[in-house]
Amino acid sequence: MSESSPDKIATDATAHGGICPNCERERPEHFCPQCGQNDRVYARAIGSVAGEFVRETFEVDSRLNRTLKLLLFKPGRLTTEFSRNRRASYMSPVRLYIFASFVFFLVLSLSGTLDSPETTVRASGDEELVERQEPTDERGVVFVAELPDPVERFFLFAGIDPLHDRSVTGERILSNLPIAMFFLLPLYALILAAFYIRKERFFVEHLVFAIHVQTFVFMAYTVALLVSRAGSIGWIGPIFLLIQYPYFVIALRRYYGDGWVWSVAKSIGVLTLYSVVSGPAFLVSVFLTG
Repeated sequence: MSESSPDKIATDATAHGGICPNCERERPEHFCPQCGQNDRVYARAIGSVAGEFVRETFEVDSRLNRTLKLLLFKPGRLTTEFSRNRRASYMSPVRLYIFASFVFFLVLSLSGTLDSPETTVRASGDEELVERQEPTDERGVVFVAELPDPVERFFLFAGIDPLHDRSVTGERILSNLPIAMFFLLPLYALILAAFYIRKERFFVEHLVFAIHVQTFVFMAYTVALLVSRAGSIGWIGPIFLLIQYPYFVIALRRYYGDGWVWSVAKSIGVLTLYSVVSGPAFLVSVFLTG
């Protein structure tokens, strides 16, 4: 194929069945079969480019409508579609989770649910802190200085902030909660895999189920936070908090195929074990990260 100028390629790219400007191969459809680039051209007015960027970033198209329809009104069905390898029609589970968690924690931080931290002297976790502070107890300073293990010192200094100012705990919970919730998802999936080991599903399927359920939880909490400050309709907020457990039971029954009794029993077991295991792990992350 003869070489074409960039302007000629860009012009041809706007037409159906034109030339792909990325690899300069013939593009019979909206996507190039060689490199996969679509036929969109961004050398145009900023308004249309901005709208295209938003749609492309968050996949705000028919996939979003189909995804939310299944996620919100048919618990467990979206994960079933994933297990059937029907993925192109729906948003990515991870992208949907990240977007829902971002909105939730943004609303949470703006709502002032947790105590706002005051200006405090933050512990740094090194020996300079002890040198700068006026010792109130000489024996305590000697105790810190005699700690031979760096790990012991780390745990000690990690606990100074919450003991010195309780508002630090609220600050750490708010700042660490998004990361903690994300990294606890594999633990959630592992517990599901243990309870449904006879279903012979892959771990990634349990993980996607956990992601979808947690995404719904984020959405429910977001709506509850918003309507709780809406005055006359504030009473609707608790409904979105209470609906999460029935949603979880229905999702378990629909996806894993057990009866109602087993689904309720296993839901209690999963949530109890997850709370017992994840609680200490989250508390540790609160004190060990600043």
